[in-house]
Order: sequence, then structure tokens, then C-alpha cells
Amino acid sequence: PEAKALRTVRQRITRYATWSAAAIFLTVCAVLVWYKWAQAREEQAVKLALDYAESDPGKSDLGRDGRAAIYRLAGEHALRARKAGCAVDAQDQFHKSLSTLARAAGAGDSATEHDALLQDLAAAETALGGSPEEVDAGTKLKWDDTQKEIHAALRDIRSSEAKLEGLREVARRLAVKGQGARATALASSLYSSPDKEKAEALGVVGLELLTADKKDLAAKAADQALALFAAKDRPALAPSAVALAITLSRELPEAPKKMRPPAEDEFNKRLGTVEGQARLKQWGEARQNAQYAKFTSNQRLQALTALAGAALDDKTAGTNDVALAIQQALSPPKGPPPSPWLLLRLARIGARAGVAADSLQSLADIIPDRDLRGRAQLAAFQAQLAQGKQSADVKLIDTVEAHTVTVSAWLAHEEWARRNPGQAGVVKSWEPANRAFGLLGVALGSQR
Repeated sequence: PEAKALRTVRQRITRYATWSAAAIFLTVCAVLVWYKWAQAREEQAVKLALDYAESDPGKSDLGRDGRAAIYRLAGEHALRARKAGCAVDAQDQFHKSLSTLARAAGAGDSATEHDALLQDLAAAETALGGSPEEVDAGTKLKWDDTQKEIHAALRDIRSSEAKLEGLREVARRLAVKGQGARATALASSLYSSPDKEKAEALGVVGLELLTADKKDLAAKAADQALALFAAKDRPALAPSAVALAITLSRELPEAPKKMRPPAEDEFNKRLGTVEGQARLKQWGEARQNAQYAKFTSNQRLQALTALAGAALDDKTAGTNDVALAIQQALSPPKGPPPSPWLLLRLARIGARAGVAADSLQSLADIIPDRDLRGRAQLAAFQAQLAQGKQSADVKLIDTVEAHTVTVSAWLAHEEWARRNPGQAGVVKSWEPANRAFGLLGVALGSQR
């Protein structure tokens, strides 16, 4: 009886094992079939978007700026596919984006949108670089090659403010990837003259490296920046370089005795002091200095924006400083209006800090440049999607379309579709230009 019972148990175990193996096999097959189907759907969506960008109607509707954005998004999708050769495919699309923007610049297209798209491209290209194993597999490029691609995109940015903001974002991303030294190298190669702009760029990079806890690399950036002020014909002080020096407890070189310091030195030193104190968590002193009585409206806004950026990086300071900077921006200025790039930077800081979307939209409304106003509206829209429980509501896009122009509105469609990849049916009902961006959003969202 015991032997018979044992045989019965063994038979049952064998049957169960066979059934389990069969179930596992069928599950694996089903997953593979689904994966292949999803991959084919993604590739088809990207192909449709690219075909439209190359068609005569697409060239007419999208213009050079819209097509450049399409190519950049297609490059991001190719890179995220993580299959052999995808890095070169992505690089090809990024090259098309860059060359299209170069033609747009030559044709006199919008300078501000051109610069914003180059910022997007440079940021996207930070994902190209990878480990030697990834390079051998064809899924990434060597970091030296990646640095050259990023340099080319940042180099073509025409506005000095826009170039600095592009470098700031690139430095942040490179530092996270353990490539912070390349951010310093980019600052040096992009700004060859030993002037204030170079010192400011090195200061911006150094502050981003500090935020990423790369103190040794930040110190090297500070060495280069401060060396510029030790020269006989030193440039005007750069606020970010001052902030970096204060944060690292470094002394600023004294101006040569026979040299009269540039008139802007006093303001630049005060502005850098505000940010430096904030990054040392000396919040009371920083906030007091940001309200210096002799500041003009624009100077106070610059100080409060620097303070808001430091508060965002600190992650424990809350959003009061961001709200105060926005309040200052919304106050009628006494004198010339503030820089639209400064207002856009503040809008992006506010979006990352979780400021209410309506406050960000109010900030966007006062930006005089229509393209940068659209970019600020896009930041508000992205914040709304990230914060709200109604991210699947397609009507949210109306808040962007009602206030902005083409490229930002198209990117809003891409962002919505990226967050709602299961809504391909909705995307297919959009008009052609929006549909092209929406299809890319569906493809990118499906890769998560």
C-alpha cells in the first residue's frame, strides 16, 4: 500500500510539474508575442511620424523647428530601444535635428525657439554615452564622442543666456551619470575667451557638481574660474563664480591695485553672495541680502531667482522662496522688463518645485517673447500632469493651445501621449501635426 501510494504521489508530482512547465512556457510565449507586438506598434508609430515630417504637407505644417523636434524625439526613442546599433540610429536622428536647426537659423527663423530646441537636443544627447560594455553592444556611444555631440548643440545656441541655461541642464545630467568632469570641459571649450561669460559658465557647472555631491570636481571648476580673476586684466566678477567660491569657502582674488573694478562688480558680488549663502543653508542672511534696498526690480528678481534655484536643489527649504520670486516677477517692473530667459528659468524652477500650475501660467503670461511664453506654458502643463489626478484628461492640452504657439503646443501633445500611451485611439483622431507628435509620445511612453 505504501509503495502504491508513493507511486501515486510521484505521478501527481510529475503531472503537476508537466502542467507547470507548460504553463510557464505558454506564459513566456505570450509575453514574447506581446513584446514583439508592442515593439512593432512603437516602431510603426515612429515611422508614421517621421514619414509625415518628410512629406510635403509635413514640411509645410511643421516648418524646420517642428521637424527638428520630431527628429530629436525619434532619436530618443531609438536610444531607449536598447538594441544593437540603436546608439548610431539615435545619433543619426540627432544629427538631422541639428542640421535642420542650422538651416532654420540661416533662414532667419525664430531665434528663441531655435535656441530652446538646441537646449532640448543637448539635454537628450547626454543619454548617448555609456560603459565600454554598452559601447561594444552598440547601445551607447563612447563618452568622448558624446561630449562632441553635446558641444555641437550648445555651440549653436545664439543667446548667451540660453547657452548658459543649456549648459546648466547638461551639467546636471552629466553629474548624475558620473561624468561631471565633462561638464567642466564643455564650459571651457564653449567659452574660449577668458572673460566673465567663461567664469559664469564654470561657476554654473561647479554649483551643479556641488548639488550632485561632487565636491572635488566642483573645486576644480572653481580653480579655473577664480584664476580668471587673478589676471592683470581680469574680467568683471561673475555671480555664479562668486557663489561657488563662497560655498567652497574660497577667497576671491583681489583686483590689481592700478585697476578700477568694473561697475557691475558690486551687483555681481551681491548676487553671488545671495546664492552662496543659500547653498550654505544660511537662509536668513540670503533672504535678507536678496531684498537689498538699492537693487532695481530686475536685480531683485535675479537675486530671488538664484535663491529659488538654491532652495530647489536643497530639497528641504520648501517652496516659499520660489513663490516669492514669482511674486516679484508678477509685480510691474520699474524700468526695463526682465529678461524672458530669466522668466523661463523661474517657470521651470517653479514646475520642478511643485508650484501650482495657475501661478506658473500667470508667470508665463507676462513673458513678451511668444516662443518662450509657449515654453513656460509647456512647463506649467507638465507640472499639471505631474501633480494632478486628471493627467489622462486630454482637455488639459487646451490650456496650452489657448495661450501658446506651434512647437510648444506640439510638445504638449507629445507629453500628454507619453504619459497616456494607452490612448493611441485618441491620438489618431488629432490633426496631422499634433498626431505626429502624439504618436512619438505613445512610442516613448510605451518604452517605460
